[in-house]
Amino acid sequence: GGGGGGGGGGNLVAGSAIVETYFQHNKGTGTGIVVRESLDPAGMPMFTLAEVREGGAGQLAHLRRGDVIIGLDGALAEELSMAQVAAALDGAVGRPVLLRVRRDPRPGEIRSR
Repeated sequence: GGGGGGGGGGNLVAGSAIVETYFQHNKGTGTGIVVRESLDPAGMPMFTLAEVREGGAGQLAHLRRGDVIIGLDGALAEELSMAQVAAALDGAVGRPVLLRVRRDPRPGEIRSR
């Protein structure tokens, strides 16, 4: 069996998208991403990709600067510490990690109806 579990997932900005991707790297290239921890308006921890290096594992997983991590291998990001997020990403050597990110529209990017 096993039920689902909805889950909050914070406030979505109009036009934002949820992107699921498998993130994996090898020791030589490293993760290729820099994650910054901050607090969202509700005071919950928020993990944002501050940097996605050219040719790195993050770019290969189609991650973008500004993406907000909302889930990591089935766990909600708001339940994790920065150390747990870093350990999961660093540990993705040869073992893909399922990453869910929220991608907000870029400034000036307007979706037509």
